[in-house]
Amino acid sequence: MPEPTVRPAAGFDAYADATALHAAMKGLGTDEAEIIDIITARSSAQRQEIAQKYKAEFGGDLIDDLKGELGGHFEDVIVGLMLPPATYLARELHKAMTGAGTDEDVLVEILCTRTNNEVGEIADAYLESKLVVSSAAVLLSRYFGNEMSQLQDKII
Repeated sequence: MPEPTVRPAAGFDAYADATALHAAMKGLGTDEAEIIDIITARSSAQRQEIAQKYKAEFGGDLIDDLKGELGGHFEDVIVGLMLPPATYLARELHKAMTGAGTDEDVLVEILCTRTNNEVGEIADAYLESKLVVSSAAVLLSRYFGNEMSQLQDKII
């Protein structure tokens, strides 16, 4: 199994990180350097703990708050880092299969470089998300037209 490049931070304190992220987004402007310093120096498991602590302490969803404060590719990277790996990869697979054509390179890179267990986790994350409902609604609307678009609006 490959060795992770980001290892758990020593002296990790989810409460302190959640509080620092909240402060970085509070008031006028956003302290992007603080967000980078925290998010990129924590393991995925630690980032999940921070998100849980953030919700418990501040009542909001950390990812939603980050989306509200950040933009562009920077937002994409930070949000991607905040997602559990299987959820992130499920979203990337969904993007690769949605719209005109399929990005086979993404499918191959994600699915062919993972173990059977990892692929199973990605499949579970895909099924647990609204991606399946969204994909089905889009496909049905292509075949059945406006009636399905109205149904899609009610489902999603």
